Formats: sequence, C-alpha cells, structure tokens
Amino acid sequence: MGLFTDTIDTDAMPPDVAGQSYILLDSTDWLVGMPRSPWAARWWGQSTEWCTAADLGSFWEYRDKGSLIVFLCRKAGTRWQFHPATGEFRDARNRSVSWRGFICRNPAVLEAVTGAFGRIGEAGGIVAGA
Repeated sequence: MGLFTDTIDTDAMPPDVAGQSYILLDSTDWLVGMPRSPWAARWWGQSTEWCTAADLGSFWEYRDKGSLIVFLCRKAGTRWQFHPATGEFRDARNRSVSWRGFICRNPAVLEAVTGAFGRIGEAGGIVAGA
C-alpha cells in the first residue's frame, strides 16, 4: 500500500478495530473516526508515517492529552490525523498541514464531525482523555 494511492475499504475494517473506534462520519467520500486503542490506531494509520500508528507509547502519550481524529478520503486514498488538544494536524507523511485549509476545502467534513461530537457528548462519551 502506498501513502497516497490506497483506496479505503471499510468493509475490511476488522471487527475488533471497529469496536475500538468511534466512527464520526461514514459516507461515500469519507471515513472519519477516533481510534481508542493502539491496535485501532495501527489500522487507521496504515500506510502512514504517524508515530501513533507505529508505537504503543506514542499513541498513549497523545491519547492521554485528548482523542485523535483520523480522516480517510475514500476517493483519493489519503489520510490525515488531527489531535485537537495540541492542534497538530498531519498528513500521511507526518508533515504538518493546515487545519484551516483542510476545513475550507472540505466544509461538509467539519459539519458532520461537529454534529457527531454533539451526539457523542449527549450520550456521555468522548471527552479529553476519555
């Protein structure tokens, strides 16, 4: 699998990964989720250079500060990772990229994710470090 050529097959998401993730958006164009374990982070971060996908300690270091959000663009096969607690937004090669620019190009993603956070919060889930 290449960094920018993968197509995302969510049917291939193992059941244990699905059980260890919060899915925020599942549409024709996007899969957005929050890995809750290093094993789920490894699946979400496959074909990336993210330390959170490769290293157990790095995952927990970030997760202890707040949840990670992974954006998978199904059509392009690209991935980004956002850590709201630190403001870090990274592409698949682990380069810092503009969150503002990403949202300007993909406003529907922000709307869907914001709505999902509201639903999760009402259900008593997802807070920093949860």
